[in-house]
Order: sequence, then structure tokens, then C-alpha cells
Amino acid sequence: MIITKDNYFFYSPGEIRYERYQTIWLIACVLRLPEGEWPLEPGNVGESQHSKPSHAPYEGACDVMAELRKRLELVPEDAREALIDQVQGYYDEFNRLIHYEFLTSPAQRVLNYLSVKRRRKQTYPQWKYDKKRRPNGKPNI
Repeated sequence: MIITKDNYFFYSPGEIRYERYQTIWLIACVLRLPEGEWPLEPGNVGESQHSKPSHAPYEGACDVMAELRKRLELVPEDAREALIDQVQGYYDEFNRLIHYEFLTSPAQRVLNYLSVKRRRKQTYPQWKYDKKRRPNGKPNI
């Protein structure tokens, strides 16, 4: 992760582990880009070719975005759109990422569902229902 002096966050596709703030960054900065594109690293004017990669440069971006879209598809459209609208709207207005604490409770729940290393086997409604039934309230992954 790179943080510039103006608080711009940057993650390469290989760094993505779907932690909360990485997921917020993906929704704010990458989700709206055309398939296979990735934001440029701050201060990088061109591609450096220290060694020839064994895959196409857009493959990592495509893999990350395909995974994010699969995760988002497991969430009902209204909840999904609420999270996307809050994250992208805040970024458009203030040119910075929204903090988790400033999201509404429903958007926080969706983000918690999305932000795990491996994609959940349950859909969002199943996960939400099971979470309410557990005595300690902690979700099973």
C-alpha cells in the first residue's frame, strides 16, 4: 500500500486481501473503471519493465474485479447500491475515502460481509439471518 502526502491510497492487485479499507478503496476507485484497468500508482508516469512479467499486466486487475463483482452479486441490490452510493458519493464530493465509522449501519453490515479473505459460502441474507441467531453475534466465515 502506498499513501501519498495528500492521503491518496494505492494498492496493487497483488496486495488486495479484501480488508475493510481495501474494499472501500476498490468500490471508490476501481469499480467504476473499465474492465482490466487499474489506477496508476502515484508518481508513476509510465510502466517500468525491470523484468518481463509471466502474465498480461491487466490479468491481476481483472481477477480482483471479477472477485469483487461475485461478492457484490451475493448481496441484494438495494443493500449493494446503498453501499456503493455512499462510498462513491463521498469520494466524489470530498476526493477521499470514507471511514467505516461514517457509513450507515446497513452499509457497514454489507461491508463486513464483503470484507473477508475468502468469499463467504452464504448469501448476504443467509449470513445476516445466521448472525442474528448466534448468541455471541460473531459470524462464521
